[in-house]
Amino acid sequence: MLTAPTWTYSAAGGPNPFIVPARGGFIATAINTESGATIVGLGRHATRFARPLKLEPRGVAIFAQPSPYGLPAMAWVVGYSTTAGITPRLIAITSDGEISLDIARPELGWRDGRAVAITETEHGPVLHLDDRHLVLDAQGDVVADLARPAVDAPYFVEGRRLFAFDGTSIACVDLVTGAVRSRIPLDGKPTAIRVDSFEKRLAIRVDRVLCSLDVDDAAALPRLRAFVGGLASAPNTADSNLRLSAGPPASIECVDDDGSVRWSCALPATSSAVGAGFFTGGEALVYATHAGGERVYILRDGETIFERARAGQPSVSGSLARVGDRAAIVVAPGAPPSEVIDFTTSIELAGIRGGGAVAFERPSAGGTHPQRMIAVDAAGARIIEIAEGGSGARWAAASDGLIAVPRTNAPRVDLYDTGAPA
Repeated sequence: MLTAPTWTYSAAGGPNPFIVPARGGFIATAINTESGATIVGLGRHATRFARPLKLEPRGVAIFAQPSPYGLPAMAWVVGYSTTAGITPRLIAITSDGEISLDIARPELGWRDGRAVAITETEHGPVLHLDDRHLVLDAQGDVVADLARPAVDAPYFVEGRRLFAFDGTSIACVDLVTGAVRSRIPLDGKPTAIRVDSFEKRLAIRVDRVLCSLDVDDAAALPRLRAFVGGLASAPNTADSNLRLSAGPPASIECVDDDGSVRWSCALPATSSAVGAGFFTGGEALVYATHAGGERVYILRDGETIFERARAGQPSVSGSLARVGDRAAIVVAPGAPPSEVIDFTTSIELAGIRGGGAVAFERPSAGGTHPQRMIAVDAAGARIIEIAEGGSGARWAAASDGLIAVPRTNAPRVDLYDTGAPA
């Protein structure tokens, strides 16, 4: 467990530097000035590079957030200028500080609420904006432009295909040619899209219903494989879905994306149950109603491995579970839960790149106590415990063993090395 940073980087640009993780054991941070921006690559022991960006006068830079499906190989930057009429630029920076792509893209124009995420593919990057998906080739030219009805509209990139909801259907876009290979009409708004290349299966969650389809490159429309209704919770583990039934006793089934039951159980003396999420190993967190009040359960293969009275909204991230307003536990895949971790004030959970998670105390109004943060890796090993952190701990980021915590109480970034291979 790390309780002190491996080394600290002084962020001369001021407090709260923006950071983004990448593969290869480095994390990048942006330092903005009125005349431009500098991107600094933070390695495991020292600064790797400091790359000034050639932006217009009074230029600024923000990072394009990586895709939730993995770490990017490069740091991606969107460069803006406060001068009217200057086109934003998309810039990719390698772990050695070299600029591998620098293109002007008017679609990135700044506005409130603008969101940018990146998925890297062997054919080129895919930009996921709040209003569209832009498929680019290796030179940065637009191959396909697909409408996105909302910033939370789901998508999934697999191989040479983009699956995305365009407002009326799930479109399958070829990343090389830009052609729409097929469309699946939907009456409703999907909340999740998952693709299993081995099973050639596309799973779509729509309003407590899961639709599983066969994906065939040569077919104009995929064939229906399974239709599972009555599901609860938004799973963050592939092929894990809960189906709940009222009691007494309340019963729970975990089914895969084809509707096959993986395990089932009944919670004695309960009248109803609600799903709250899945851990990285497939364990499920639910809470159920008893005559004496509500209780929180963690289930593994149909067996209860943790139970306590509910004291707040349960939630899950990685191998961490929030089981009360001020309490969390660690549940590593296949291992027994840790002791309950009690915090001084209410806490939040957040995922960190690579499958880990962090629990941190929210700042309290007028509070004087030091805030605490605990981070675990994807396997549930406790890797960081900080008892004197500022609220900047909530912006933890992980990259192949290197974790950075920008601090709000000083213009610096604390870096912690977990020892994982880069």
